[in-house]
Amino acid sequence: MKNYCWRVLLIISISVMTIDAGLNSQIKRINFLSPAQSPDWSTPVNISKTIFDSYTPQIGVDANGKAYVIWTDWASSVERYIFFNTNKSGSWPSSQEVTFIRSGYPHAGQPRLVVSPEGICHMVSYDLYGDNNEILYREYINTWSQPVNVSTSE
Repeated sequence: MKNYCWRVLLIISISVMTIDAGLNSQIKRINFLSPAQSPDWSTPVNISKTIFDSYTPQIGVDANGKAYVIWTDWASSVERYIFFNTNKSGSWPSSQEVTFIRSGYPHAGQPRLVVSPEGICHMVSYDLYGDNNEILYREYINTWSQPVNVSTSE
């Protein structure tokens, strides 16, 4: 069995967008770079494609070299969402929101990702619920499972 080693780099690039009121707002996007058939890097591809500021990307790669990425988008100081994208189909589709909202504003973040050689994703993140930060676990096998609270604060 051959072992493949992929160099993967995430770049956060900043572009400026003008809002209707004439104020400037920074839009951050997550770009994915992968090695081509040479030692050079491919052209960056925007994989976040969201309207919010994107932070804390986490990446995992399966045995076939397919990448899986999760990150947090901040809509405001109280609204935070978790997004996911993968190139397992050969290209990067639109990102998918995977935030679990129990009540009120979504306040999720700091997702962590582990990917098995078979492409099964395991994610943990926090969710502010009431006065407690809960730690939630989800699994991805072509679709995300319902979250399981693995913390003991509930």
